[in-house]
Amino acid sequence: MPSGGIENHIIEFCKNMFPHFEIDLLVANFKMELHEETLKKNCSRVFFIKPVNPLKRRIILMKTLLNLSVKRYDVLYTNGNGASVFLAAKMLRYKKWVLHHHMEARRDFFQALNPKYKKSMLLAHRVIACSNINATNLNRELKRPVDAVYCFSRDVSNNKKLRKNINSSNILNFGYYGRLIPAKGIDLICRLSEDPDCRNISFHLWGTGNEYPASFFNKYPNLYFHGAFSNGEELNKIVSLLDAFLLFTTHAEGLPISLMEIMSAGIPWISANKGGIADIACDPVSTKIIDIKDYAVIKQTVLQLASDIKNGRIPGDKQQAFYKQHFSREVLIDKWKSVFAS
Repeated sequence: MPSGGIENHIIEFCKNMFPHFEIDLLVANFKMELHEETLKKNCSRVFFIKPVNPLKRRIILMKTLLNLSVKRYDVLYTNGNGASVFLAAKMLRYKKWVLHHHMEARRDFFQALNPKYKKSMLLAHRVIACSNINATNLNRELKRPVDAVYCFSRDVSNNKKLRKNINSSNILNFGYYGRLIPAKGIDLICRLSEDPDCRNISFHLWGTGNEYPASFFNKYPNLYFHGAFSNGEELNKIVSLLDAFLLFTTHAEGLPISLMEIMSAGIPWISANKGGIADIACDPVSTKIIDIKDYAVIKQTVLQLASDIKNGRIPGDKQQAFYKQHFSREVLIDKWKSVFAS
């Protein structure tokens, strides 16, 4: 996709691992034009199959895999949950196959996966989930060992906004950035923005999505739509504005990269309990997991968080310490080197 959690992980993965490994990167349906040069810079070779009709794309993929099969790789590292993962593993030559699963693994979701992808999870030498919760669920479904290694994320700790002397007249900025799809809880943020009880909070959105054109938000005077963002510099500006992050998701989350980035800056967040999100709820005051089926609970939690922020009760340092211990690039480089070398 043009952007997203898996996409950000791949970009950061190549940046951080390329000094330690030679990387040939193959993307079977490439839409990341804004990041194309960055990926080329951080890989030995890239093979990007641009969007065309499905039959033509499959033919190009087959030819690419045949050309690459002359080389025997030390490791085949696969992402995504499509049938092309199985095809690549059948056609390429490698000593070890590591399959990295980025989405939730509840039974109903697992049963709906592509059959070839489920077969891939049984055949790979190692299956890695993106969180401990998802690893436990996959282990139950696959009946085989599954380890957990977190995805790479961008550390924006140097851009934390320190809000001091906040009084009752200050307006707080709560928001979300990422894909604008209904499953990310955009409608709930819109509803909060027009709730009279939330008048001391301004709500902000960054991202793109066909279901939410810019004109959609015109009817919400207390909601500010900022459009798309595409790089780390723009992410820093977002982080510098936000006092809290909202993720009312019903999506099949693995472990949202956005939450990890927000944690690196010590910014409090509220989220639904999806995928591995409970893995990173390290403080009951600043990292809140709630039932998003009840609007009254959502509103009360948002208002309580606003009160805690204004009264200086948010221990941002706990989140930052947790991030450094579990998600920092140094920690993850060592973990991934161990996975590939073992």
